[in-house]
Amino acid sequence: MSSEQTFDITPKILYLTKNPESIRRQLSGQTLTNPPKSEDLADNISTDAIIRTREGIGSAEPARLGHHVLRGVLGGVIGEDDVVRNNFSVVVAGKSFGRGSSREQAQLALLGAGIKMVISQSAERIFTENCLLNGLPLLQIDSPDVQAFLEHGVPIPKESYLKTLMPVSRRVQEYGNLMAFTKARLSGTEIWQNESAGSRPMTAIEKIIAQHAGIPFVEPGQEMIVRIDRGYAYELQTVVMQSILAENNMEEFSVLNPDHFFFFEDHLALMQRPVADVLRQIQRDLVNKYSLRLFDINHPEGIEGICHSVMERYITPGMIVLGNDSHTGSLGVTGAYALSKGPYNMAAALFSGEAICTVPETIRLNLVGNLNSGVSAKDVITYIISDSRFRRDLIGSHRVFEFGGDGLASIPFDGQFALANMTTEGQGATAFVEPNAQTTTWLEKIHPSWHGNLDSLKSDPNAEFAYTIDVDLDKIEAMVSLPGDSQNAVPLSSLSERVKIDVAYSGSCTSGRLSNLAEVAIILSGRKVNPNVQLFVQASTQEIFRQASQRGYIQAIQEAGAIILPPGCGACMNAGPGTTTEGQTSVMDTNRNYDKRTGDGRAYLSNSRVVAASAIKGYLCLPEELL
Repeated sequence: MSSEQTFDITPKILYLTKNPESIRRQLSGQTLTNPPKSEDLADNISTDAIIRTREGIGSAEPARLGHHVLRGVLGGVIGEDDVVRNNFSVVVAGKSFGRGSSREQAQLALLGAGIKMVISQSAERIFTENCLLNGLPLLQIDSPDVQAFLEHGVPIPKESYLKTLMPVSRRVQEYGNLMAFTKARLSGTEIWQNESAGSRPMTAIEKIIAQHAGIPFVEPGQEMIVRIDRGYAYELQTVVMQSILAENNMEEFSVLNPDHFFFFEDHLALMQRPVADVLRQIQRDLVNKYSLRLFDINHPEGIEGICHSVMERYITPGMIVLGNDSHTGSLGVTGAYALSKGPYNMAAALFSGEAICTVPETIRLNLVGNLNSGVSAKDVITYIISDSRFRRDLIGSHRVFEFGGDGLASIPFDGQFALANMTTEGQGATAFVEPNAQTTTWLEKIHPSWHGNLDSLKSDPNAEFAYTIDVDLDKIEAMVSLPGDSQNAVPLSSLSERVKIDVAYSGSCTSGRLSNLAEVAIILSGRKVNPNVQLFVQASTQEIFRQASQRGYIQAIQEAGAIILPPGCGACMNAGPGTTTEGQTSVMDTNRNYDKRTGDGRAYLSNSRVVAASAIKGYLCLPEELL
């Protein structure tokens, strides 16, 4: 077989194992005698571990990012330039590789360090797509060709990789990248026609995809090119998008619908570093060039809000919205198909008004019963994703979480937003909240002129689901995610040790809603924050802050000694006040607590009431301990 038909890769392999000492030996120049068994490979390596936030900010240059690649793995066993210095060409890992953020800096860092191939037991959807678009082959370890490569150095046939790709993705690969494929379609030299499945009952998401693909029926596994209704991005990702556009010379084409795209200066809004100003200017240059909409930090009150919450105003049920963030699924609360993609996809969508999507399978989550006092929707989603089926068996991976059932309407719209928001922590492709009474109330308030048919956006009675799971709300307690993994969660009441805290944080896209501020204010009213604790509280938008101020929540929170932060992302991604230093412990009502994501200390995750109560007591506790 000729070299043109195989991957030309010298097999200098870095095995990311569960044993740090094994990694250290490889970094010292030792070659492992035999490839590790699959069960010995490290699972759940996130994009935060591949390139940490602070090291990935401000650059789309692979060489620069490559210096810091994989430094978050196993608590920092891999040092700066270790991968580059050892001339590794292949990285091998376990299950759920690339979970978490949609940032393409992860792929750029791997490429910049000289990595030419990634092999894993399984990888998450956005990471997989971003590898394809950046020309980084991603193969599964159980392939016979991959095993021959790992064990004997036999070159891997390119066809072994290409045959794993769906038709559109394969065509993209043949063109070289997504922008070349997009330019060919815009100029009329490439024609793509979606093929309809046969008549069949469909889930809600399948209905939306079919409508936007211009065909009557779709089925799971089909790859489609779909029309999108809205797109949004932010400064941390736009630097990559700008680089992609510059490299691919799109000057002969125009942005299709400039008023459908929204850009935010929210993710670094609370970070006081020069690089934040640089990234904002890069984004402003892009926005000005193409007459796009910008929510900038120079507004007299600061950034309008965190992108996911602000975008509610511009999305109605049945839309497809494309977002440059893994938490775009939050907007499934609106009855839309909220599609998380990286900057490469957004760059192409600006000109085509379209995106590539594979029709996902759906997991139906029927909520029954009623929430107990002191239990929030965040506890519900934490309870769901900590189930062994989601945490160990990864049944949520690449699938839609559809929330429905009689218990859904008893959860306020803010809580339903939290359900959708943390779907990605269970490796879900996105969330869809079945239209319910809370949806109607939200529409009447935010989109009073919308007069669509909500019933048409429900799954057909005999639609096929990958799993149907009943969730008994009555059985759920206040949950706490232990440091390092949102899915490693237990009932707070089950903790046997008293966990002293130094920092408490309530806010972010997950919990900066009006109802969260109300909960915090009620707990804090008439009490004082423990002198050994710093409590940070934040609204996710300026509008929520104004409403909270009018209702007295902000005053009560401040009088208790909390620090009020302006809207914007921050401590959740180690980019603002509320982070921890080494040796400190925090409790947060955010969505992720991967190692080093929220600072150098340890972070527990729980609901807003627990955060407030713990800030008063000085240790992790239930609000009942205040009585």
